Amino acid sequence: MVERIMREKQKSKIEKSLEKEVKEMEGNWKRAVADYRNLEKRVLDERQEHYKYSLGFFIQRILPAIDNLERAKRHIKDNGLDMAITSLLNVLQDEGLEEIDVLNKEFDPQFCECIDFKDGEEGKVVRVVEKGYRLGGRVIRPAKVIIGRQG
Repeated sequence: MVERIMREKQKSKIEKSLEKEVKEMEGNWKRAVADYRNLEKRVLDERQEHYKYSLGFFIQRILPAIDNLERAKRHIKDNGLDMAITSLLNVLQDEGLEEIDVLNKEFDPQFCECIDFKDGEEGKVVRVVEKGYRLGGRVIRPAKVIIGRQG
């Protein structure tokens, strides 16, 4: 009888010890799962940042070619060239590229770079020499402009 009571006490201690180990292992498992989910999210965020950076770098390199095509368009007046430029710009717009609209607006050094002054309304952009662009809200190339001033 005493032996039986001793075995039951021992069994109870073992059960409590096992329950404690199971809870500890369950807690460790939950933390590991949470850490893994956080890692997945961080890797996805880093991948998206890398994509945006790479896209921005690529677009910055292609903008001079687009400028040249638009200059050619002003002189050639060819529908095929117009369609090609429009098509290219549509693809870039789908990726988040947007032209910065500064003509006839107050000069803003966040979006513009002043390269000259000309008679016109004081402090307003009177001519855009080179278009400026944003990608995802971030300026990747400021517009090069001529600003008006009272003569």
